[in-house]
Amino acid sequence: MPWIATKLKSHILDDPKISYEMMNSILMDKYGCTTPQKQLYRARKHIVDIVEGEHKHMYALLPKYGMNVLQHNPGCRFKMVPEAVDECLHAPPPKRQPDRPPKKRKRAAVSLL
Repeated sequence: MPWIATKLKSHILDDPKISYEMMNSILMDKYGCTTPQKQLYRARKHIVDIVEGEHKHMYALLPKYGMNVLQHNPGCRFKMVPEAVDECLHAPPPKRQPDRPPKKRKRAAVSLL
């Protein structure tokens, strides 16, 4: 893990949208150094990616957890139901609203002398 990410990890976990100015001021107060915004961006992205990756990994383990619960607790039930995805989220946006009249375009007149 990069040095900046390790030093700012707790702050980034508390506020994943922490500003670069705040990150730089923390580094200046604690370590007496500043760093370019690009390095701060990469450090914050690194920590957020680790956290999101852990969540994705844990969700992938849910079916195994359910099977384990069923094996060790006879008579218990485990049901996993995926959330329904709203179709309108995946539909392409309309090109033009049907009740809206078409745009009138202005034409420029060009004359050659």
